[in-house]
Amino acid sequence: EVLGLSEAQADDLVARKFSVPYVVRAGGAVLTTCAGIVNVVAFLHLSTFSSHTTGTLAKVGMGLQLEDGRFDSGSLILMIASFVAGSLMCGLFIGKNKVHFGLALYDFGLLGVSFLTLLTFLTAETAEAKYLSAMACGLQNGLCTEWGGASIRTTHV
Repeated sequence: EVLGLSEAQADDLVARKFSVPYVVRAGGAVLTTCAGIVNVVAFLHLSTFSSHTTGTLAKVGMGLQLEDGRFDSGSLILMIASFVAGSLMCGLFIGKNKVHFGLALYDFGLLGVSFLTLLTFLTAETAEAKYLSAMACGLQNGLCTEWGGASIRTTHV
């Protein structure tokens, strides 16, 4: 008996198969590595992770409940808003299921990620750097979700 199913029912189950092209897998692996590097550098130099919005949201709740100063809810909400703004930028670049003129602008999206990451580096000594880093991660997350059809996630939502 498997998962409460009879042997005949279990035999009828079909294994879920993903048909993701190797170039998409390779691109996803590269972008995931880049997101991990950005996240580690953000933690080491900006004292915050920039791509873990679920963890950031949990910290918002703890900051509102605990009120002991360990978690600045306002700053954390801005981190989430920055990530969402990056994802929104992707929606502005790449329209899905809509008539648009020209090609999908993935290249401008990737340049945007690079530009936001460069701005993070240049403003590393300011409070705004972590928001730029979160925005870059949100933009990359949106790009990969659009390009890979949500079969590859490179940052945490």
